[in-house]
Amino acid sequence: MILAALASMAGVQTHAQQMPADSRGAAEPARQEEPKAELRLYGSREVKSSWAGSGPNILLSDLCVSSSTGRFRLRILSSGGGRMASPASLDRIGYTLRFRDGSGQVQSREVSGQALITLEGRSPEDVDCSHGANSQIEIDLAEPDMLARAAGRYFDQLVLSVDPL
Repeated sequence: MILAALASMAGVQTHAQQMPADSRGAAEPARQEEPKAELRLYGSREVKSSWAGSGPNILLSDLCVSSSTGRFRLRILSSGGGRMASPASLDRIGYTLRFRDGSGQVQSREVSGQALITLEGRSPEDVDCSHGANSQIEIDLAEPDMLARAAGRYFDQLVLSVDPL
């Protein structure tokens, strides 16, 4: 069985406030609201595979990523350096990570050997992540790589964070 744990961390969440009147009674200009971004994971934080020894092995996780600017930077930190690791052996399996953002754009990265993956994406500026997923992360483990490794449990832990652009 392969296990990939996905943990999310909230992005920047700041709000501007109306400035008080000055000593003459004139209102001072309001500050512009700081850009903000939100990241929310939907479903289980553990994504498990039941691969039977042939065919594709794709792990999916639904999430919502939004930014008040309509653009964001998603950072994905892999505890396994972009590889699924087996605690029972020294075997590691590289994978391809795909990310579909709120605009439908798909980015694909071969991440083997990378501890930090950085992607930029788009979302509608008025998206509120309390209404469900608008994005998806897909981890694709190639069948030949899986067959070349010892059977067992493999895992990687991904920590996601987002910043507005």
